[in-house]
Amino acid sequence: MNENKTSRYFKYAIGEIVLVVIGILIALQINNWNENQKEEKKAQILFEDLYVELEDAAKNIKRNNIGNEVYVNFLGEILNKWDTLDLGVITNIRKNKFDFVNFSTLFYLSSYSQFNDVNSDMYQKAINDGTINLIDKDFTNMLSSTYRIIFRLNEIINQEYELGKEINLHIANNYSDILVQSKIGKNPSIDNETLNKLFFAFRTDGALKHLIKSRLDLARIRGLFLLKNSETITKDLKKFKPLLQ
Repeated sequence: MNENKTSRYFKYAIGEIVLVVIGILIALQINNWNENQKEEKKAQILFEDLYVELEDAAKNIKRNNIGNEVYVNFLGEILNKWDTLDLGVITNIRKNKFDFVNFSTLFYLSSYSQFNDVNSDMYQKAINDGTINLIDKDFTNMLSSTYRIIFRLNEIINQEYELGKEINLHIANNYSDILVQSKIGKNPSIDNETLNKLFFAFRTDGALKHLIKSRLDLARIRGLFLLKNSETITKDLKKFKPLLQ
């Protein structure tokens, strides 16, 4: 080969190589774009699922707060009238302020709120498989904070539950002689005569009053905790709502 043909050959070969490299780079770019699109779509679906899950948790907290307010007010009224307690007093309290609530007159003193059995399956799965990293950090921080709030809330409710059991045990141990006289009818409930005897006896029971006061204090703590955090979660949800598609 003479010098001109050799030069032309190398130019042609280099041009072919450049075209192949450009083709490969374009193909990689397209592939990366497709993968990014898939990741973005996956992240959006996950975000929306987590948002709905969090929204349900916020509604649960709000319901808990409403129920807790009723309970705090009821116990407060009972303790204010403790020295004159009888069935008539409690009936008037219910009639005037709590007629819309369906609860047992006696055992509402020792009942407890339901635990916040919030569904966090999607959140836990996203943490376990690492897909949580696809989501905006501010949103994941809010998720983590909310579920910590719910965990703490259930701790408080568990303390209330233990106090409720203690109150029930105190009543059973100290008033069994009155309870056994209860005239059980068709419904498995204590008759009004027996209830009146119990409430009259409660007036001089300082230990029972203290237990119920402790129960009220915990309910108030829960109320303040719920109020503060419910407002924060609702505000944060509004902040991220525009990201929903």
